Amino acid sequence: MIDPNNETTHKAREFVMRVTIAEHLNRLQAQESNRPPAIRREVPNMTDLARQVGVSRATLYNFDNGRTRKINIDVMTEIINYLNQCGLDTDIPDLLTLYPSDLA
Repeated sequence: MIDPNNETTHKAREFVMRVTIAEHLNRLQAQESNRPPAIRREVPNMTDLARQVGVSRATLYNFDNGRTRKINIDVMTEIINYLNQCGLDTDIPDLLTLYPSDLA
């Protein structure tokens, strides 16, 4: 019988949220490279994306490499809006990923 008061039986798995902008841009680039050249959309790199949303490249790299504990929701919204304006389907789960803390 499982004891509901026993911490070892009910130990919750912990997760860490990571920003995955570069991964998403790589996925988009792979998708676009499979499209016919006539309808292929340009996927920005991190430098161009930073310029378009009005932040430094270092800010995006710091988000993406886990060097910051807080993300700016306004910046993430700008990234989503810009990529969608470019015709590159993007939403929150594309830029934020939960990883088990033992794998992060």
